[in-house]
Amino acid sequence: MEHKHIKKIISDSFRENASNADAWLSNSEMNKRAAEILYDKYENACKQHSAMAPILHQLNIEGGEMENLARDLTLYKHVLMFYGLTLELALKAYLIKIGKFNPIKAKNKGSETDKISLSDEITNYDLSYYYKLVFNAKPSQEEEKHLKNLTRAIKFGKYYFEKKPPEEFYENDDFESKISFAKSTFEKIKILYKQSG
Repeated sequence: MEHKHIKKIISDSFRENASNADAWLSNSEMNKRAAEILYDKYENACKQHSAMAPILHQLNIEGGEMENLARDLTLYKHVLMFYGLTLELALKAYLIKIGKFNPIKAKNKGSETDKISLSDEITNYDLSYYYKLVFNAKPSQEEEKHLKNLTRAIKFGKYYFEKKPPEEFYENDDFESKISFAKSTFEKIKILYKQSG
C-alpha cells in the first residue's frame, strides 16, 4: 500500500510541474542567462583572438592557453543551443498557459498501471512549428532560417560534432542576427505570456 501512495505522490507532482507554465517560462529564463554567460565568454575570446592574430606566429604561447582560446572560440554553437532552448521553453510555456497544449500523455489512464510522460507535442524541438502556433503566422524567410539554425543547435549543440555530417554549415556570418532574433522573439513571447492573464 505504501508503494502505491508514493507512486501517486510522484505522479501528481510530475503532472503539476509539467503543467506549470510559469515553471516552463522560468526555465526558459535560466537558459537565456546561460546563453548570455557563454556569449560573453565567446565574445571575449573573439576579441582576444583578434588582438593576438597579428602576432600569434611570433609568440611562443603556452599550449594550454591556446587550447582554452580555441575552445572558447567554438562556444558559438553552445550559445545558439541555449538561445534555442530559451525560445523552445518560452514558446511551450505560452502554449501551455493558453491551453493549446496538454503537456501530459497518459497510458492506461485511471488504472493501476497508469503511466504518464510528457506528450509528443511537447517533446518536439521544431521551433518553426511552435512559432507558427504562438504567433498565428508563418515566419518570414529570415525568421525561418534563424529558427532552423536554433532548432539544429538544440539537437546537436551538446555534442562535440553532429551525429552525421551536416548538409550545411551554421551561418556564422550572421551569428549576431541569430542572437538578436532570439532575444527579440523571447521578449515578444514574454509580452504575450503576460497579456494572456
